[in-house]
Amino acid sequence: MQLAISIVIASVYFTASRQISLIRRHWLASGLILGVGVFFVMNYVVVPLSAVARFPHFTLSHLIENMAAMRLFGTIIAWFER
Repeated sequence: MQLAISIVIASVYFTASRQISLIRRHWLASGLILGVGVFFVMNYVVVPLSAVARFPHFTLSHLIENMAAMRLFGTIIAWFER
């Protein structure tokens, strides 16, 4: 499931980058912004609507770790797309 979600996210980013040339020119900033967006959508939209049905609660260290991981994820997608 995680792989499928990752492919969908990369596909949406790819489609957006073909429509908006600014995304391709500033791929690093776009990738970092993508990662932040993915973090918030996954944790505050997808997880609460899933069968888990609990609101995410993070300690500061978990928040920093998850945010760093998602920003890296976004940067990797942006790098490959450029």
